[in-house]
Amino acid sequence: MTRFAVPSLSLPEALDRTTVSAFASTLLASRGEALLLDASPLRRLSALGLEMLVSASKQWTDDGKEFRIDGWRDDVAGVLEQLGGNASMLNAERMS
Repeated sequence: MTRFAVPSLSLPEALDRTTVSAFASTLLASRGEALLLDASPLRRLSALGLEMLVSASKQWTDDGKEFRIDGWRDDVAGVLEQLGGNASMLNAERMS
Protein backbone atom coordinates (compact mmCIF):
# COMPACT_ATOMS: atom_id res chain seq x y z
CA MET A 1 0.00 0.00 0.00
CA THR A 2 1.31 3.42 -0.92
CA ARG A 3 1.51 5.88 1.96
CA PHE A 4 1.50 9.63 1.65
CA ALA A 5 0.99 12.42 4.17
CA VAL A 6 -2.49 13.68 3.38
CA PRO A 7 -5.82 13.66 5.19
CA SER A 8 -7.50 10.28 5.12
CA LEU A 9 -11.05 9.03 5.52
CA SER A 10 -12.37 5.51 5.92
CA LEU A 11 -15.11 4.37 3.60
CA PRO A 12 -18.24 3.21 5.44
CA GLU A 13 -19.10 -0.48 5.75
CA ALA A 14 -21.70 -0.05 3.01
CA LEU A 15 -21.65 2.37 0.10
CA ASP A 16 -25.17 2.12 -1.27
CA ARG A 17 -28.33 4.20 -1.62
CA THR A 18 -28.69 4.48 2.17
CA THR A 19 -25.18 5.87 2.76
CA VAL A 20 -23.98 7.56 -0.44
CA SER A 21 -25.51 10.97 0.26
CA ALA A 22 -24.02 11.27 3.75
CA PHE A 23 -20.60 10.08 2.60
CA ALA A 24 -20.65 12.41 -0.41
CA SER A 25 -21.15 15.31 2.03
CA THR A 26 -18.17 14.10 4.04
CA LEU A 27 -16.06 13.97 0.86
CA LEU A 28 -17.12 17.45 -0.20
CA ALA A 29 -15.85 18.83 3.10
CA SER A 30 -12.36 17.68 2.00
CA ARG A 31 -12.54 19.12 -1.51
CA GLY A 32 -9.52 21.18 -2.46
CA GLU A 33 -7.13 18.94 -0.50
CA ALA A 34 -5.34 15.74 -1.45
CA LEU A 35 -7.25 12.80 -0.01
CA LEU A 36 -6.62 9.15 0.82
CA LEU A 37 -9.64 6.89 1.30
CA ASP A 38 -9.25 3.66 3.27
CA ALA A 39 -11.45 1.01 1.64
CA SER A 40 -10.71 -1.74 4.18
CA PRO A 41 -13.97 -1.21 6.18
CA LEU A 42 -16.09 -1.45 3.00
CA ARG A 43 -18.14 -4.65 2.76
CA ARG A 44 -20.94 -3.67 0.32
CA LEU A 45 -20.62 -1.56 -2.81
CA SER A 46 -23.54 -0.67 -5.07
CA ALA A 47 -23.52 0.85 -8.55
CA LEU A 48 -24.53 4.18 -6.96
CA GLY A 49 -21.58 3.93 -4.56
CA LEU A 50 -19.21 3.21 -7.45
CA GLU A 51 -20.63 6.16 -9.40
CA MET A 52 -20.00 8.47 -6.44
CA LEU A 53 -16.38 7.26 -6.09
CA VAL A 54 -15.70 7.65 -9.82
CA SER A 55 -17.17 11.14 -9.73
CA ALA A 56 -15.06 12.10 -6.70
CA SER A 57 -11.90 10.70 -8.31
CA LYS A 58 -12.56 12.71 -11.46
CA GLN A 59 -13.33 15.88 -9.50
CA TRP A 60 -10.12 15.65 -7.45
CA THR A 61 -8.13 14.98 -10.63
CA ASP A 62 -9.76 17.94 -12.38
CA ASP A 63 -8.89 20.07 -9.32
CA GLY A 64 -5.25 18.94 -9.60
CA LYS A 65 -5.37 17.21 -6.21
CA GLU A 66 -4.23 13.69 -5.32
CA PHE A 67 -7.05 11.21 -4.70
CA ARG A 68 -6.38 7.59 -3.76
CA ILE A 69 -8.36 4.68 -2.46
CA ASP A 70 -6.23 2.04 -0.76
CA GLY A 71 -7.02 -1.22 0.98
CA TRP A 72 -9.70 -2.76 -1.26
CA ARG A 73 -10.69 -6.18 0.06
CA ASP A 74 -10.60 -8.86 -2.64
CA ASP A 75 -14.33 -9.59 -2.36
CA VAL A 76 -15.27 -5.91 -2.74
CA ALA A 77 -12.74 -5.49 -5.58
CA GLY A 78 -14.57 -8.39 -7.27
CA VAL A 79 -17.88 -6.54 -6.93
CA LEU A 80 -16.18 -3.42 -8.31
CA GLU A 81 -15.20 -5.41 -11.41
CA GLN A 82 -18.71 -6.93 -11.74
CA LEU A 83 -20.10 -3.37 -11.77
CA GLY A 84 -17.77 -2.54 -14.67
CA GLY A 85 -15.14 -0.71 -12.64
CA ASN A 86 -11.54 -1.37 -11.82
CA ALA A 87 -9.01 -0.17 -9.28
CA SER A 88 -7.04 1.92 -11.76
CA MET A 89 -10.06 4.07 -12.67
CA LEU A 90 -10.24 5.04 -8.99
CA ASN A 91 -6.49 5.43 -8.34
CA ALA A 92 -6.93 2.47 -6.03
CA GLU A 93 -4.85 -0.36 -4.61
CA ARG A 94 -5.89 -3.65 -3.07
CA MET A 95 -4.85 -4.65 0.44
CA SER A 96 -1.35 -6.09 0.50
